[in-house]
Amino acid sequence: MTPSDLADLASAEVATNPAKVLEIYRRHVQSGGMDATVLIRAFAQLGFLFDPNSFFSSADRQILTRHRDFRCLAHDLWKVRADLPDAVVPLLMYSMASLDYRCAPLMPQLLPAVLRHVKCLRPNVRAKELANRDADDETTVHDWARAAFALVMSNHCDAEGPSGVPVLPLFVSRACQLLATKTELENSGWAQFFLYQTLYCVDVEKPACEEAVKRAMPMWIQEVLHHRWLDDIVLLAQPQGADEMQRDVDRCLQRTNTQALLNCSFGRDWDEQHCWFAGFLMQPKVALECDSMLPLGRGRPRPSGWIALKSRIARKVGLRVVTLHDCFWRHLTEDQKDEQMLRIRSQMGYQHDKSLEKTRKKIRQTPHTYQGLETKRKEWSPQPGPPSDETAFT
Repeated sequence: MTPSDLADLASAEVATNPAKVLEIYRRHVQSGGMDATVLIRAFAQLGFLFDPNSFFSSADRQILTRHRDFRCLAHDLWKVRADLPDAVVPLLMYSMASLDYRCAPLMPQLLPAVLRHVKCLRPNVRAKELANRDADDETTVHDWARAAFALVMSNHCDAEGPSGVPVLPLFVSRACQLLATKTELENSGWAQFFLYQTLYCVDVEKPACEEAVKRAMPMWIQEVLHHRWLDDIVLLAQPQGADEMQRDVDRCLQRTNTQALLNCSFGRDWDEQHCWFAGFLMQPKVALECDSMLPLGRGRPRPSGWIALKSRIARKVGLRVVTLHDCFWRHLTEDQKDEQMLRIRSQMGYQHDKSLEKTRKKIRQTPHTYQGLETKRKEWSPQPGPPSDETAFT
């Protein structure tokens, strides 16, 4: 059944449907199979469906990782750990990072392989290897655009190649060489997003290779991306739906009567259009970010790559950034969450707009209580009174 299962996983109908992927995995296991190739392919396929380029929302990812079949898939990988070569470890680690999921039994089997090859997995080393590749080596515009944005996100804009020259301008140049016409640029999908974000971040952060990156992108491409950004690029690049943590923080903001704009764009005062969106924007100039990933570093939480880049850009344009980590937030009670929010307001010098409050509806019309202790509806109602005293005594 293994060749059939692999063929089904590669089909167009299954490639973009997480439910179908889990269905094929279930069929494979029920037929008595436990082939590592099928398990790796299914897990990696789910990871790529929810990677940063995905249109699925964070809430969709969180629902998937709580599903029983997904948990079984991850633990079945642990059962076949002896058949997992070192070459698939980066793929599985990337999939787990995209899915925001760590399989506790499997991690001790993967980490030793990472440590054995850690020198080859560092961003600057991978950048050098990619710079040595021939531009015609079956690479696409998406490969070079994603590589350029990956360097920007990981804060390695000045990573050098074998010749000692920054490789970021080279990646941008090779991506642009594969876009000969305006039509090809407009049909390049996510490559437009990565190229324009790379250009904007370089303009804000001003690394040493700033001028070289700008010269590597032809002016006509810059103009087309600038005109298409709001209507044809950024709107289509935003995941649909919401994040469960973000919704929970929004409820906390409502309980504490804290004014904050949800998913509000920000930028420099002279920017014609904004490229970034804050999770919540409070006054005076405070960005409140919700990191629903698992950013546990050595002794302290670390923002995930996307939040880290957004925070760097926000600070460069004059915002102060507060990051709430889900690994801590979800363990707090409602009272503790409200207390943390009030403390943030105090430390950030939060300013409440009373005139704005008057224009809005009242936040809560019913008393707040804990789940399970809600006020019950009355099971009885008074009978209607008699129309007059004479009727009452007759």
